[in-house]
Amino acid sequence: MTREQAEQYVHWRIDTALSPDSSAPLDKCALIGWQCGFEPAFVAVYDYIRDGRPDEEEAVEIAMDYLMEIGWLARIADGPDYIL
Repeated sequence: MTREQAEQYVHWRIDTALSPDSSAPLDKCALIGWQCGFEPAFVAVYDYIRDGRPDEEEAVEIAMDYLMEIGWLARIADGPDYIL
């Protein structure tokens, strides 16, 4: 899957300050995704300090923590299917 394809499936945006209202442009975000049946679901993670993408490990951790917090992801073992 390309970034352009993934962008249509971004359901949540969050930044490294854990603000779920991030309005950063998607091209500056890491896209962390899970396959959910026929369609994927992505979290866009933005590093507001560096004005860009956080490193991969940090982005995955933030995305997983956020999804577990809101009850969408059940357990930590359900790692992402996509990291873009």
